[in-house]
Amino acid sequence: MKKLHLSVFIIIITLTFLSPLLNAQISFLKTYGDSLYNEGTCVLQTSDSGYVVTSSTQDYIEDPSTSLYRKIGSIQLMKTDKYGDSVWTKTYTFKKSVSPGQILQTEGGEFIISGCLAQDTTPPLNLLIRTDSKGDTLWTRTYGKVSSWGRNNLLQLKNGSFILSGIFDSTYNEYYPTIIKIDNNGLVKWAKRYTQIINRMSTGITETPENGFMLALEGSAILKTDSLGNLLWHKYLIERDPTMEDGGADFDLITRTQDNGYYLIGNRTVKHKTASDLEHHLMVIKLNSEGDTLWAKKLGRLDDTDWGYGTFYPNSYDNLPDGGLIISGSSDYPDFLLRMDAEGNEVWMKYNLVREPYPCRSVWRSVKGTYDGGFIAAGYKRLSSEAAADIILLKTDGNGNITGVHDAGGKKTVASSFKLDQNYPNPFNPSTRITYNLDKEGNVDLSIYNMLGEKITTLVKQQQFQGSHSYDLNISSSGISLQSGIYIYVLKTEHYYAARKMAIIK
Repeated sequence: MKKLHLSVFIIIITLTFLSPLLNAQISFLKTYGDSLYNEGTCVLQTSDSGYVVTSSTQDYIEDPSTSLYRKIGSIQLMKTDKYGDSVWTKTYTFKKSVSPGQILQTEGGEFIISGCLAQDTTPPLNLLIRTDSKGDTLWTRTYGKVSSWGRNNLLQLKNGSFILSGIFDSTYNEYYPTIIKIDNNGLVKWAKRYTQIINRMSTGITETPENGFMLALEGSAILKTDSLGNLLWHKYLIERDPTMEDGGADFDLITRTQDNGYYLIGNRTVKHKTASDLEHHLMVIKLNSEGDTLWAKKLGRLDDTDWGYGTFYPNSYDNLPDGGLIISGSSDYPDFLLRMDAEGNEVWMKYNLVREPYPCRSVWRSVKGTYDGGFIAAGYKRLSSEAAADIILLKTDGNGNITGVHDAGGKKTVASSFKLDQNYPNPFNPSTRITYNLDKEGNVDLSIYNMLGEKITTLVKQQQFQGSHSYDLNISSSGISLQSGIYIYVLKTEHYYAARKMAIIK
């Protein structure tokens, strides 16, 4: 008994000093889909620590008047809990093909979804959908001959209005960058077109410290406006190579840095040093407030040679508290996540996180940092070129690792290591959930002790399989008598021992 008291005392001292570092980081990999083509496009963590995921679905329906089949599209919005289990799904159907872009949540808990709606004989249209907190449509708007694939083209301003960027397609096939300011009801307040630059595809946008806007265009062009969208200046950052597509530079993701500069994220196309193939190197350019280059860093190093960089296509990013970035996308490998520090140095890179063999194709279209210091990514996978695509949702820890892998039904779990998570919520009254991972099958003892090292109750004492497990503790309905205070819950197997503190407040 003395040994147990001493062990618990050591645990208490350790947890007291290290508890700020022991926040639970849930992780999972989940697949959602049906017989249709489903492509996850954007993910956002909601205020309740769950997630919303946008996706697109394409299908064909028969037109009774012609007996011909025509293509229709839909955007889906799925809400999940913090474990990735679906809570509800809403579908918004259109008569033409549609591709969702970004999603934002307002202070009131509503959602704004951007997208691109195809037309038969005219250019695609920019699209906005506003829903309530349950995904029910409040309004849907489309905007002129302006289109964008929506990777970085939607901003929410402090006054509740929105900025949408895109490309205006004239009747003469001239493509001009465009910014539209939109009010809460989706109505246009002003629109500005920039004929100084012709650009065919995507535009990324971010707000400047002066409440203006910085626009990044495919290639390496940037332009800066004031708060009313009036052009202040524009420039190309990299000299264009006419022998290469996009002039050898493709940068259309942009974001502000902590020192009021900018990160420009994209690809630099180069010819392979020993072959005729082209490589698309992931690159981040750091700019000052006036768009001058401070540094440009290649990322995605595969070995220590100068040509040891792989082809990586960035699709999304998020700003991190340390001033760096998390970047997601696709590559010669199926998928990748890459973390960069504020100096442009690669901290780590993970690829083929889906772990499916060739010819599976997997892509991360969106990535965000999460409240617990980890990352959430959404995308899609196709097991073969003939197979339908399925939505994939990935939650990692702060190092890009998955400690638990779940199938779509949530019935099967595989853990890569032994791990005891912090109970959630904590403090609690009357209920909380304790989750843990087992690296191998074995006898498990999960018990609660008081601060004197005395066992109060045993929650689990049985043989359990390898993988992720949870125990829902309710002190009101379980018959377990626990008063307000601090307790220790201890997980023991034949090989491992772990403990954490939990608090009850009545």
